[in-house]
This record gives sequence, C-alpha cells and structure tokens, in this order.
Amino acid sequence: MANVKDPPYSARGDGVTDDTDAIQRALDENRDVFLPKGHYRISHPLRLGRENRLFGLGVHSKIEPLPDAPAFSDPRNPSPMLETPDDATARCVAAFFQLWCRWPGAYAIHWRAGRDSMVRTVRTKSWPWPDGAAPADHPIIVIEGHGGGRWYNTLMHQKFPQTLRHRHVLVRGTREPLAFYMLNPEHSRADYMVEFVDVRRVRVYGVKSETLGANGPRDLTPVLIRRSAQFAIYGHGGNASAPVGEPLYRIVESAGFVLANFSYQFFPPAVPPEKWYMVEERLPDGAVVRTPATEFFALYKRGGGRAAAPAKRRPGHRGTGSGR
Repeated sequence: MANVKDPPYSARGDGVTDDTDAIQRALDENRDVFLPKGHYRISHPLRLGRENRLFGLGVHSKIEPLPDAPAFSDPRNPSPMLETPDDATARCVAAFFQLWCRWPGAYAIHWRAGRDSMVRTVRTKSWPWPDGAAPADHPIIVIEGHGGGRWYNTLMHQKFPQTLRHRHVLVRGTREPLAFYMLNPEHSRADYMVEFVDVRRVRVYGVKSETLGANGPRDLTPVLIRRSAQFAIYGHGGNASAPVGEPLYRIVESAGFVLANFSYQFFPPAVPPEKWYMVEERLPDGAVVRTPATEFFALYKRGGGRAAAPAKRRPGHRGTGSGR
C-alpha cells in the first residue's frame, strides 16, 4: 500500500498545494493507495487504473479542484475529478473520502468500470458555490459505457445553483450489473435528481429522498427512468413530495422491472399527498398508469424486458431532458 504523504510521493494535503502529480504517480505505481487526513487540491482529473483501489479516512480525506485550474474552468465542458477506464473487467475501488466539486467546471465521478468495481461511501459536496458563478448544468456523478459494480451509501445532498438539466446522478446506456446499496438523493432545483436512461441490469436496494423537507428548495420528481429494462428498486422512503399532479418516480417506455415496498413520511408543509402520485408509468402505446401517493404498495411489477430503442445521445455529460 502507498501512502500519498510518504516519499517518494510526498503529497501535502494542506488545501493549497497542487497534489495531482503526487496522487497520480502513487496510483500509477501501486494498486492500493491511501489518502490520510488532508485537503488535497488537484489541477486535472485523477485517473484510476483498472486495478486501483483508492481509499481514505472518510470526512477527513478531501479532494478539491484548484480554483484557477484550466481543466476545471469550462462550465460548458466540465471535467470529472475522478475517472476510470471504460473496461468491463476493471476492478477499481474508490472508498471513504470526499470529492468537493464546488466549481462550475468540475463534476465528481465519471465511472466506466464494470461489474467487479466498487464505490463505497464517497461523499460529494457542491456547496458553497462561488459567488456569481453560472449554475451547474451537468450531473455530479455519471455512470456510462461499461460502468457497473457496487455503490454503497450514495448520498447526494445538494443546495447550490442548478439548471433544470442538472442531475445528482446520471446513468446512461449501461449493460454491466450495477447495484446501489442505499441511494439517497436530496434537495435539487433541477427537474429530476436521478436519471436512468437506456439501462439494463440495475438493482437499487433502498432509496431515501427529500425534496422540500429539511429545507430543500422545492417539490419535484426525484427519479426518472426512460427506455430501460431489467431493473428493480427495493424500498423507498423519506419525506420527498411531488408537485401537484406529478409523481415521485416517472417511468417512461420501460419493461421488465420490479418496484417493491414503497412508502414515505408525510411532510405537512409540502403539497398534500392526495394531489400527487408515487409512481407514474408511461407505456409505449401512450397509456399512463399512476399509483396514489396515499396508498403505499408492496409490489409493482411490469413484465417483458425489451425497451424502446435508445435515442441518439447528445455529446458531453449533460442531462438528457425531462422525458415528459
């Protein structure tokens, strides 16, 4: 194991020094790399190799872009702080550190490592946002290509300027097995917080979401799933509430899925639950199925497994629209 603060790497972790080269060299020369307590500044993305395991000390190990780094200076073409190879056999691990992507030209993770990879308790932070900076028009976490693996404790708690196209998490075009063990999207100004588009073989073991509750900015639909199949969500809770006539989950032209044990906490200041829905499903033939928010269900299952053909993607790592 390499400690990035030990020679020959000698990262400072003082919140000022550019530690990019030190951390990257440690990753290039070792499988296992440890980030001890520190605030590590970077000037360009960190690249995990297919076998790298990068881990820290939780909230005590922080990575953040340098504010004047050219690689993180273009809000129209943001760069990831951490990226992986596009490799179905990659076994990358990222665990127990924070990614502070508090700059319009940076997002946290671009993950394209396959089923044997893992992200465990990697906290993202996007506030406070720089005064006068453009709002975030991109996702914070992008999983695509051969992206998959096990994701533990994916908490997205964000209160900062965002466009409607922003996403806390965007998963698109994946076929490798992908599992979230606790997905926790909270507080957003976008039209959705989490979007799955053209995905297969996804499992989510527990969702807890907040919208207006706990000082969130507004009611909204937390999850959009489009043209997808072979997915399951086991359990929903939290005090999320939707706008009048809208759902918490919007599922569009998808098949072969299971939703189980959906419930939520009533939040009195929000839109009354009899005015919105838990799930809205839009079928390929135009039919719409809705479940009342006041009637919790144990199982919602749709057969099949072949979804509509994927639409052509726009370039970059931007959201994919409302799907409405």
